[in-house]
Amino acid sequence: MASEDVHCVSGFCRGFDWRPTVFHEPVPSFRICSLCGVIPKTVVQFGCTHSLCDPCYARCLDDESICLVDKTPLERDHAKRLSLSTEQLDEFKVSTWRSHDMASFWHTE
Repeated sequence: MASEDVHCVSGFCRGFDWRPTVFHEPVPSFRICSLCGVIPKTVVQFGCTHSLCDPCYARCLDDESICLVDKTPLERDHAKRLSLSTEQLDEFKVSTWRSHDMASFWHTE
């Protein structure tokens, strides 16, 4: 059986954003914010290999431009913005929580 991880997504649509979502297949770690665990539409990835959503990235910049995960300096010149399209998100098999019931919907292509 594949592992299941619960994450919230952000930046896709109002009805789906910020709802706990069960991913029934592994999500590549670079798609997940290394600080808050959200799967945002866009992450910023650094040479230290950590990925950050925009709010966590701004927090790191406010904190002397260091990665708050491993305390290494953030080199903006080496930062990459990686986008996750709705079509790419649609490729994951997921279910959402509604109250205490799991599997209020399945979405697969």
